[in-house]
Amino acid sequence: ILNVLNSLKLPVIFPIHPRTSANLKKWGVSLPAFTNISFVNPVGYKDCLSYQAFSECVITDSGGIQKEAYMLKKQCITVRKETEWGETLEDGCNTLVFDNLQDIPKIVKNRSNLKFKQLYGDGNAAEAIVSIIEKNLV
Repeated sequence: ILNVLNSLKLPVIFPIHPRTSANLKKWGVSLPAFTNISFVNPVGYKDCLSYQAFSECVITDSGGIQKEAYMLKKQCITVRKETEWGETLEDGCNTLVFDNLQDIPKIVKNRSNLKFKQLYGDGNAAEAIVSIIEKNLV
């Protein structure tokens, strides 16, 4: 995975989990060898959203981040065999790559023509709920 990420033509920011860091150290993996990857400490929710919002695309194994990327209209590449968010796979907005990691650079290049639908609403749920409550309280 690190070799593929390092080969991308875009810079990579990798908030690295302490367990992942410990395992890489245990396996003798030298992080400075991956010159295209900026390994950073884990980040909080707001920083994670910010990284996604200002990214070209998102590569993850997290179910939650897949959905966030979709709502932010960012292409997502998911390093898993399956996803609980199957609807995000439509139109290439999310792509599963567990068995074919070598395809990641090609998928990253194909970011145009993605069609993000409003699968999860339009962001105006609170107003709609208030309107329904007001109409039904009379």
